[in-house]
Amino acid sequence: MINCAQPWFEMQIEYNERVGCCCYYRFEKACLDLNEPFSVDKYWNGEKMQETRKVVASNNILGTGCEGCQYIRYGSVSPFLAMPDYLNQKQRNNWSNALNNYKKKMIIIDSYPVKYYFNFGLLCNLKCIMCSQENLRRIDKRLLPVEILTGLKEYLMVANEIAVIGGEPFLLPNARALIEMMVSDPDYSDLKLSLFTNGTLLHRYIEKLRSMKRINLCVSLDTIGDAYEKIRRGATWNRTEQNIMAFRETAEKYNLDWRVNIAAVVMKSSIPRLVDFVDWCIERDFPVHFVPIQPQALQPKGFSFGEEIFKYPGLLKDIPNWEDLFNKAIEKLTEKGWISGAAKPLSLMRDEIKARELNLKGETLFCRGDIEGAMKLFTEAERKDPDYMLTYNNIGVIHWQKGEVMTALRYFINILKVDPNSREATLNCGMLLKSMGKFEDAEKIYAAYLRNHPDDRVITAALQ
Repeated sequence: MINCAQPWFEMQIEYNERVGCCCYYRFEKACLDLNEPFSVDKYWNGEKMQETRKVVASNNILGTGCEGCQYIRYGSVSPFLAMPDYLNQKQRNNWSNALNNYKKKMIIIDSYPVKYYFNFGLLCNLKCIMCSQENLRRIDKRLLPVEILTGLKEYLMVANEIAVIGGEPFLLPNARALIEMMVSDPDYSDLKLSLFTNGTLLHRYIEKLRSMKRINLCVSLDTIGDAYEKIRRGATWNRTEQNIMAFRETAEKYNLDWRVNIAAVVMKSSIPRLVDFVDWCIERDFPVHFVPIQPQALQPKGFSFGEEIFKYPGLLKDIPNWEDLFNKAIEKLTEKGWISGAAKPLSLMRDEIKARELNLKGETLFCRGDIEGAMKLFTEAERKDPDYMLTYNNIGVIHWQKGEVMTALRYFINILKVDPNSREATLNCGMLLKSMGKFEDAEKIYAAYLRNHPDDRVITAALQ
């Protein structure tokens, strides 16, 4: 069962002229027509949104834009399944209709978005070492025009939440224009304004935000102190911490429903102070959400591949107690009751890293001829992370070497059912089938892979 309600509740409108419902969706989204006023109806039940609803409703995301989604991977609980008490009647009616459409898995729906997410552009005042936007930022200067959103008021009035993100929204003029429009119009006072920010410019805008009853401030922090400044280059920890605390103090002084949430990227530089960081969040009652560092196909200027611990677990040799740090942090988060988004994803990330570490050690033993030792480590890695297909491939190779060809073949075929883009499993499965005289079956395996990877010379040669 896929735990995702996004296509029934959220509309995302982005600077790159795309409209969708989720920032993790990998396939093409609807194209935003900037030559006409924005129409919620046109996109909300449009072809692309219907496709996304069909995928989620089918409970089969293999080969779709939802495959690999972190939200699904780490089992986050949807925030849309419980209505808050403060909604007015129009908001409540719309949310209730959305819940009904979601439960019935309707493809064309009669409710409107409960949340609007506006991504205004990539401009930012920091140069973070793990930022996936750094390459794009230098070449893509597009901004989401605030003018096309001016006709949305009647739709926004039945929503609950308006989310503003960048880049850094307090640096983006169009994002600031939308925020100023909302804080200056009393009609928007019942809406929740969510601001996704690095927090460094927050002190300039706290007083201006006071007319909004409800604000969710999501601050990107990955650790604290000097380690924070190493990661978030251009920021100072004291300034950022003071800004966050000033935001809370303003909320308490004026009895405002303002909340602080923390978004943290797990990478090599964030691990040494992971427990201290969790303590900082717990002591201040700032709920934290963890996500893994995203792999980079191209290295942006200043990006450090030395942070990609999920891809290169050997990097953790410099932090020999990394597993203990994860365990202590998970224990504290669990005691606090922060499971979804915090303890659970951190537990899964720990197991993912451990599985890759064990697999790497197993490959070393395999190369040295210690087949039994390698098999033991591969089996342990499989238990740690059943979704790590490279381990299954290695187990299949060992069965093949032992002459257990049918067992090996089952491993390779099962990998391709889960991940048709696995190059290793494609090559091994094809070679094994050829060795069994099943040339037509091997050709089908190669051809299926080449449909998505037509430039792969090795597999093209194997097919010929």
